[in-house]
Amino acid sequence: MTTAKLPINFLHAENTDWLKRMDFYKHETQVLEERLKDATGLFESKEMKAKLEHFQNQLIIQKEKIDELSHDIRDHESYIENRVIENPTETEHRELNDHPVLRDRFVTFEKLYNDLRKEFYLFISKELR
Repeated sequence: MTTAKLPINFLHAENTDWLKRMDFYKHETQVLEERLKDATGLFESKEMKAKLEHFQNQLIIQKEKIDELSHDIRDHESYIENRVIENPTETEHRELNDHPVLRDRFVTFEKLYNDLRKEFYLFISKELR
């Protein structure tokens, strides 16, 4: 199996987009943690506290995933930058190996994160009626 090649500019733009989105998710996690903290005082039952703890644990996991994935994206960006430094005159037309594993990880992260956010807001809206 051969790895597809993509233009450097495409790979760089994709990494840049992903890093901006990871910054958004990092900020969004802080917002969700604030909503979680606000909700903690509203529920007294052990069952509700356990559900809130579930969301708290999931946010901790997502913060770790954000850090790991952001690090790996920056590593790939460094790889691209090093290839450009090696041969700056060919940047416009040069292609590098695609990064399908990193792309798949990003897409999977985004889906799971958005599912968690939706689940959290549905839980809060349902329980506060």
